[in-house]
Amino acid sequence: MIDLDRELSTAGDASEAVRVLTGLGADRLAILSWPLFGAVGVSSIVPQGDGLYRPGRIGTRAIILGVRDESTSEIIDLLAFPPERPDHWRRRTGLAMFLGEAAVSRAAFMGEPIDVFPDPLAWLQAGAFGCVILDPTISLRFWFAGIPELRAATADLGRRIDDRLRREPELRRPRVVVLKERVAA
Repeated sequence: MIDLDRELSTAGDASEAVRVLTGLGADRLAILSWPLFGAVGVSSIVPQGDGLYRPGRIGTRAIILGVRDESTSEIIDLLAFPPERPDHWRRRTGLAMFLGEAAVSRAAFMGEPIDVFPDPLAWLQAGAFGCVILDPTISLRFWFAGIPELRAATADLGRRIDDRLRREPELRRPRVVVLKERVAA
């Protein structure tokens, strides 16, 4: 099992990550607030298959973000992306489905629109509101059920989301039946 907290703590100086990200227009408060507070760094990564990476002494320099489980606040994955190519992100474990998972849950529960960003840097530039879809295999119909509107930050992202939604099967509403009540003897 990968010790993500240890990996993140050895990912380099968080202040360097904050400096690089704010230099790219990321919202400083978003970086220094929950859920990213204490969960940023800079490290070298080596790409692996299936959109994953491993740390490496020689590799691509990347910003590392800790992705927390919304219910436990534990770091469940690390997200790495080169500052010059934020659209080329990789996950460490593959467990994180979104950046901003709490925003997805809140929008579904409240029946409110949600902003969807194409990459982690765009999400940070927008103040870490909304979400980034990290997992290309999840059912968008399932996760976005109850959300009336997905507001894509770019036309290309909007087309890609719409294409995925069109290819996914419709979610069926289950039939509800009432079991016969037991009669006391």
